[in-house]
Amino acid sequence: GINAEYMGKQWYQRRVHGDSSPARQAAYSPASEIMKSSVINLLPLLAIVGFTAAHSLPAKAGLGTIQRISILTSDCENCGMTLLGQVNLKICGGAPEACCSIVNIGDFDSNMFNEGQIDNYTGTYQLEDCFNYSLDKITNAAQFDLTVYHEGSDGGQLDWIEVATTNATVRCPLGYFMDSFSQVTAQGCFSV
Repeated sequence: GINAEYMGKQWYQRRVHGDSSPARQAAYSPASEIMKSSVINLLPLLAIVGFTAAHSLPAKAGLGTIQRISILTSDCENCGMTLLGQVNLKICGGAPEACCSIVNIGDFDSNMFNEGQIDNYTGTYQLEDCFNYSLDKITNAAQFDLTVYHEGSDGGQLDWIEVATTNATVRCPLGYFMDSFSQVTAQGCFSV
């Protein structure tokens, strides 16, 4: 507790022997001493309340934001794809737009879509409007909505497409040979 008599004596001694300016007198008044003591006593309590409040905030819903897409081209004869074919992706279940898309994810790069190879795509250039796309309306991998489109004269087959977000990684098995103008909607996506 605060000893009011002691505080009063301290204030009196400062006033008589110390600086007598109004600013100093206000700084050393018994009321200001009581306030300082009260604030100091409240600091640990405020720290505990603040820590508890920060840890009891509701978690953000959804799978997070897309950071990387990986594609495994099937390891079989003629399953790779040359520059005469392209793969486009559409991913739905987020915001602010209902879906995001990537046109020609391989960007006509002859080092992509080789048989048995995993290709990784990151950043705005490769993932286009899917980079940092928020999948806030999806709470688990089973709800993940991925459609793969193929265009061009050279077909190919993909084993799976994996989407890594800030909160999870979802893998969607494919295994269909795609050629010309074809599309497949992934089924059976699961968390990795």
